[in-house]
Amino acid sequence: MRVSEQRPTIKPTTTDWQGQIYSLYPNPNDGNLTLVQLIQDTSVISIDISDVLGRSVLKEQVVFREKSHDLHLENITAGLYVVSTIDSKGRTFIFKFVKQ
Repeated sequence: MRVSEQRPTIKPTTTDWQGQIYSLYPNPNDGNLTLVQLIQDTSVISIDISDVLGRSVLKEQVVFREKSHDLHLENITAGLYVVSTIDSKGRTFIFKFVKQ
């Protein structure tokens, strides 16, 4: 009898707040990840990524030209990180991800 290997399903981390939904994927990742908006907001969005000790590794203000924004963090150390985004209406969305 052969035991088949099952791969875990990787689902995006999703946050819903008063009609806006953001997803962050893949999780875990290699430092390349994508932040997606369900409802496109063409105003400035603040993104702050910090490690588990609260040290900021990236702060940027972006405008989503499409419904997604790619983040490139290949140079950060493997571990757990927190992404905090604040949209144009002052709503905060929090995500966690693992960089392998």
